[in-house]
Amino acid sequence: MAEIQYTEKPELHKPNMVLGFSGWLNGGEASTGVLVYLVNKLKATKFAELDAEDYHIYQVPGVEMLRPHMRSFMGVPQEILFPTNEFYYWKNEKGEGDLVLFLGSEPNLKWRSFGNKIMDVAQEYGVKRLHSVGGVLDRSPHTREPRLFASMSEPHLREEMSKHVMGFGTYEGPSSFTSMLHYLARERHLEAVSLSVRSPIYIQGRNPRAWLAVLERLIKLLDLKLDLDDLRLECAIMDRRLDRIAKENPEVMTRLKEWEQAYDTATQEDQAPAELTAEDAVREAEDLLRHLGEESS
Repeated sequence: MAEIQYTEKPELHKPNMVLGFSGWLNGGEASTGVLVYLVNKLKATKFAELDAEDYHIYQVPGVEMLRPHMRSFMGVPQEILFPTNEFYYWKNEKGEGDLVLFLGSEPNLKWRSFGNKIMDVAQEYGVKRLHSVGGVLDRSPHTREPRLFASMSEPHLREEMSKHVMGFGTYEGPSSFTSMLHYLARERHLEAVSLSVRSPIYIQGRNPRAWLAVLERLIKLLDLKLDLDDLRLECAIMDRRLDRIAKENPEVMTRLKEWEQAYDTATQEDQAPAELTAEDAVREAEDLLRHLGEESS
């Protein structure tokens, strides 16, 4: 069984942990993107890694990102890079607590074992709370403020989280790894919360507006002083491009107006992700992306 491989054993003061995973709950790259942003922005230091070998299947059909990446020259292998699960730390010189950041891939195998390794690190460093972040692709329009919903390991955390999100999901069905972490946190008597943002299905890859929505709440929860103006600028550039496409294409504008109306009339109970079948998601995303591709070509 893979063990945590440490390159350093930092001394940390009352740290919180923030976790991001590639995989299911990464719409708009809101999970991995937010973690990469924090690591780079804070200049966090890597101190440990959890070997992926025991927890990942590299030949998952249709999931190219899970395969190791190869670099070769003139037919000769030069380097092979496997998926990583990395721990970083950052010492907060101006606030109450330090940070442990985890950036990894949602495991295919041995969820409990993988999660318990993360919990071992959390308890070793006296982590006060685990904060997972993620994103869900749905019919949210880019012209509206992204809505966030939350889940948590304990009912008493709901009041605090209600100050930062717009709703709580009531759900029964296939689970993300975040839900598994909440279950394990309860067993370890640790607090765990997650913030998930709704992201338009027609924005493929990174969605800076989704990242910004998550980070604005997260830095309040963590009492961080972090300048997000670079993300706000990226949001403005993306919005101008998408608005121009919609104005120049009546079909896209009609679809966007429908989504805006549905968004504006949604009730508080509707803030969890709307049910969207895989077939509907693919059809609508392909339809809108076709126009985006025509515009950019």
